[in-house]
Parts: sequence; C-alpha cells; structure tokens
Amino acid sequence: MAIITRERASTVYIIPPHSRDPYRIDVNRPTIGLKLSGYTVFTTHSDPQRSNNEIVATIGKVARFMASDNECQQRKWILMGDFNELPANLSPRLPQASNGCFIGIVAPASATRIAGSRIIDYGVYGGPPSTAGSLLATTRRNEG
Repeated sequence: MAIITRERASTVYIIPPHSRDPYRIDVNRPTIGLKLSGYTVFTTHSDPQRSNNEIVATIGKVARFMASDNECQQRKWILMGDFNELPANLSPRLPQASNGCFIGIVAPASATRIAGSRIIDYGVYGGPPSTAGSLLATTRRNEG
C-alpha cells in the first residue's frame, strides 16, 4: 500500500489493524494516512473473503481517529482503496459519525474489477457538516 502525492505531508499516520489474529497475518494490514493541506488521506486494502471482510471496523477506526480532539470539525478526510465490498452493501453498515461530522461513499460508475464487473475500489469520506457536498469519482484504465 502506498500514497503518492505532489505535496509533502505534514504528518504520517499508521492506524494498526483491528485484528491481531496470527492466522490472518496476510490480511491484517494497517491503514496508512497522510495529513495534507486541508485534508487527510488514508488508504486501505480489505480481506478478500467476504466472511472475514473487516472494512466496517476499519472505517470505524478511521472515523473515531478523525473525531478525536474534534479533528473532524476542521479537516476533511477520505479513506480510499480496495474495499472488497460493493458500495451498496457497505452503505447501510457505515458507522455513525460523531461530533456532528458526516460519513459518505464516493464510487465510480464503472467496474473497478473487470473479472467480476464489480465496483470494489472506491472511497469513504467524512468531515465537518459544512463540507458534506458531493464528490465525483472516475475510473481510468491503461494510464501507464
């Protein structure tokens, strides 16, 4: 997992995985985040097995982290990556935001997994209510 930006991050965050099960070492991935000017970006890669998919717990950890010290009142955040879960299935299970903040999903209109024609790579975003507008997602292929 990596985040590549043109801007130098002022802070790097590593949020530990929610599970410490030694038999799941191959999928117990941390969530990596960067604090940039005006927003915080996180990346994630969830367990491909639907029965073990921990994305709701991961979103909850990021949302709680951003809500600590009222961080979500000042900063927008987005968690992007391979959720291995359809946006429509995740939406009703999103954790509730705290401190008056919001959480939403932004996903492209076309499939991100060609083999199954499914959208499993997208973003969950949040922040202060004043920034709760809509985001637009696009999918690019063969960009090198």
